Amino acid sequence: MLLPTLHGFRNLQATDQRDKVYGIIGIVQSPDDEPPVEVDYNKPVAQVYCDVVEGAMKDNGDLQVLSYVEHPTEYEYHGDVPSWIPLWHVSTKVTRFLWPRNNIACAGRPMQVHPNISFNGECASLTLTGIYLDRVSYVSHSIEAQRPLFSKDEKLKKLITTLAKLVKDPQDNTNAIEASDSTEYEPSAEAIATAFTGGFTSMKSFTQESTYIDELRRDETIRTQYMEGFWRCVRGEQTEALPSQRFSFEDMARLMCHRRRIFRTSRGYIGLGPRCMHVGDIVAVLDGGKVPFVLRPLVDGGHEYALMGECFVYDIMDGEVLQMVGHDGVQDKTFVLR
Repeated sequence: MLLPTLHGFRNLQATDQRDKVYGIIGIVQSPDDEPPVEVDYNKPVAQVYCDVVEGAMKDNGDLQVLSYVEHPTEYEYHGDVPSWIPLWHVSTKVTRFLWPRNNIACAGRPMQVHPNISFNGECASLTLTGIYLDRVSYVSHSIEAQRPLFSKDEKLKKLITTLAKLVKDPQDNTNAIEASDSTEYEPSAEAIATAFTGGFTSMKSFTQESTYIDELRRDETIRTQYMEGFWRCVRGEQTEALPSQRFSFEDMARLMCHRRRIFRTSRGYIGLGPRCMHVGDIVAVLDGGKVPFVLRPLVDGGHEYALMGECFVYDIMDGEVLQMVGHDGVQDKTFVLR
């Protein structure tokens, strides 16, 4: 409960930024439980936030806490504050995470070893293992929610139309990586459509009663309805939610694309990532990660990176990347996050 509660209070202020953590502990902690982090006002704010990351990874056994990282559009890492700690005192405008809480799909392997956090003065690093997927070769503009989304955002309208033209057979929605070992990746219509909705395929409310790509793959009715909404947006037609849903395809795209960017990698994978990402960043699937992450190399050819944030890539959201290791540059790697 600690992480969702910390996130829920991000838009509120505190005189002492350490109280953005310490003040919340009393709300979520049972009297008989040990506190999730040790209360110590002698610690700098950044170290308190590091304690939250370390405690969350230990208690949950995953990297869910890293999905709470959000940077501004023009973010640059300067070494003073670790890129991988959520800044609980900074308000957030991203509406929803790229993973549903009730979904069992997982992009990464379970944690092989407990991640290592080391300190050099006040600068902390987080060492993780995982899989390098590809380099980012294109990013869209930072998308802002508008109504209607695709008719008001001309750049986004042009982008969805351009990407849709990559689909050779609109009726063939098979996963492209299952069909060939070739580097000539051809995105399916589903891979493109789900990039705009972050993998969500239907929504009845902001927080509950939503379906994810696993339902898209096994429920023909959901797939047909969802893809029809996508093609209507491509054709510039108005989309409407079905009677059983609250959100149309365009509604979901407006919700999930807000303050994010559509991106494409050098081998053609299409996804939705954080607004701070740039060409030259990489996509990695970290051990313990439910979703992939965008990382920024700090030294060419090295192991040090800054964490940009979580991302969605249709073709690797349920462990598919494990079958790709050793092919086309996909490789196991140690990542040192600064």
